Amino acid sequence: MYYKYVMSMPLYRQEKDFEHLGVKISRTTMASWIIYCAENYFLPMYEYLHRKLLKRRYLMADETPIQVLKEEGRRPQSKSYVWLVRTGFSVIHQPGQMPV
Repeated sequence: MYYKYVMSMPLYRQEKDFEHLGVKISRTTMASWIIYCAENYFLPMYEYLHRKLLKRRYLMADETPIQVLKEEGRRPQSKSYVWLVRTGFSVIHQPGQMPV
């Protein structure tokens, strides 16, 4: 996951790197590991942060269009979106609360 999301290395390149080291790990296997981690480790953290966000008085949001290839039931030319939501920092209105 580190190489995919921090180092921006696609799974097919990681698969080739492992092959050079003599280890056969398919990108399908790596993708299933990522899905497992997202569902079992990141989802609870996401839900916790979501609850914290909803308790705040003000939220800021950004909507960014992205292209998703091979999305079931949609053409690659369809628009998909990523939303980023965060709070602001206001000592006056919310003393002691850091941004989420």
